[in-house]
Amino acid sequence: MITVTRSVCTTVLVLWSAMGHGAVSPTNAIDSTSGLLYHLDAALGVTTGEFGNVTHWADRSTNHNDFVGAETSTVRLIAREAAFNGLPVLSFGGAIRNPLALNSRGKTAKTVIIVQRTTASTGFEGIWGVADTDLGIRRNAGRDSQGWAVDKHVASIHVNGIADNTVDAIQAVNTAGILVACGDWNMYSSTSLGGYFPYYGGRNWKGQIAEVAVYDRVLTGAERATITDCLGRKYNIPITPSVDLEPFAPGSWSLVLLPDTQNYSEQYPGMFAAQTSWIVQNKDRYDIRYVLHLGDLVNCGTAREWQHAKAAMSLLDGKVPYAIAHGNHDATSYKDMIAGKSLLGRYFPVAKFASWPTFGGAMDGDTANSFHLFSAGGTDWIVLALEWAPRNKTVQWAHDVLAKYPDRKAILATHAYLYIDNTRYDFAKKGASQAWDPHTLSPDRAGDVNDGEELWRKLVRKNNFALTLNGHVLAKGVGYSTDTNDCGKAVQQMWVNYQNGPLGGEGYLRLLEFLPDGKTVQARTYSPFFDTYLRDPGNQFRFEIDP
Repeated sequence: MITVTRSVCTTVLVLWSAMGHGAVSPTNAIDSTSGLLYHLDAALGVTTGEFGNVTHWADRSTNHNDFVGAETSTVRLIAREAAFNGLPVLSFGGAIRNPLALNSRGKTAKTVIIVQRTTASTGFEGIWGVADTDLGIRRNAGRDSQGWAVDKHVASIHVNGIADNTVDAIQAVNTAGILVACGDWNMYSSTSLGGYFPYYGGRNWKGQIAEVAVYDRVLTGAERATITDCLGRKYNIPITPSVDLEPFAPGSWSLVLLPDTQNYSEQYPGMFAAQTSWIVQNKDRYDIRYVLHLGDLVNCGTAREWQHAKAAMSLLDGKVPYAIAHGNHDATSYKDMIAGKSLLGRYFPVAKFASWPTFGGAMDGDTANSFHLFSAGGTDWIVLALEWAPRNKTVQWAHDVLAKYPDRKAILATHAYLYIDNTRYDFAKKGASQAWDPHTLSPDRAGDVNDGEELWRKLVRKNNFALTLNGHVLAKGVGYSTDTNDCGKAVQQMWVNYQNGPLGGEGYLRLLEFLPDGKTVQARTYSPFFDTYLRDPGNQFRFEIDP
């Protein structure tokens, strides 16, 4: 059973970028990091007027980007004993005009960090917005006098370190939790904290801010990690701790998961090659037995992209065996799929794998559907790598393959299975409310499509699957679920996809370490590019495989 837990708190740490952990003083962590535009701390540099309203919030950086307000504003300096560890905050009471503003023309913000606590009022809760459904930090392109923004449909959101960008989750973290998101945006002529120009139809912000830091570049994972941890300790924000994983144990063996490399193949081929090169260099250190690509090797399907993908994956040839799940961006027409002529099969033909001792075979002579056999940790395994939106014929083929190997533990690698909310794709029940569903993205398939729930009912629950793996889902990056199959055994289901992060995903891959006890698995997320691990509970955790 998975051991990841979530803790809920009443303080919100908002980080517009990615995530991680580290450890130095908050001041040094923020001010010594290059690219800082301004740094505001409610404990320092706050000037109040005759009636106690905040009229000036001094920038602690060397740029002197101070925020200035009017004495008629509703911003007040107060102390929040429990919520902020005895440190003061600026309390915003819902002014109808910009209470604190900065002349920010020409500046571009790429990482914004805000320590805030919202109130339980019925008004809009966030820093700025144009509608009740907007994020707490937002701007609209083409308008002056706006704050920050990123489209909530493309942002990568992380709540308490666990990624989730459903609208409900975004709204929920305005009153409870830690929000981490990813996005770049412009700062217009006047960047404001806590207000709007009324004729834009905005909402007033109500809540408290303790600290703000804005950078003109995307910080690295390690930098974001250090700042997040420092602020959490400074303000006594109960960030959900990561699972303290043991060092790699002698006698362990590993699988490596490569999710959605499409942006690498299109724009950053060196990032893709760095991943597979690292795998080869560390195959003995981590006893890596197999590499599973979760689909979408390429983005637009150009010959150039396929060549990049082929070059990167071929670094593994003769060194570490691999299986590739066929993604929707790897697909050609349904007619070609039926004929066994996928582009995956063209660039990674069966002939390439036929001599591998671990290669079991492929359906219709096309690697869009293949199976692989290997043994590790005293267990015999079978991997099924299935095509995008598997056809009924494909599901039956998978059944027939598994019937020949009933004593092997099975792993399913398919592109679309779990969704953002960690439930399976289920078009029959949820329809188009689940974005990127295989049914809605395959209109030419005339019902010959199986989504996650259909695969669960028709294939997974009826066979000896220990683990399912998928990518595909945008936004949050990671997810997990456990269900019991028809034999009463737990099936661990995991999705991973970092493509929405900077640089197409910053090179992050998932390393699954199977411990010598034969049941415990430690999941780690690592970037060879940054030489950094993501240590939040969504990226570092432990689970068990049933015997």
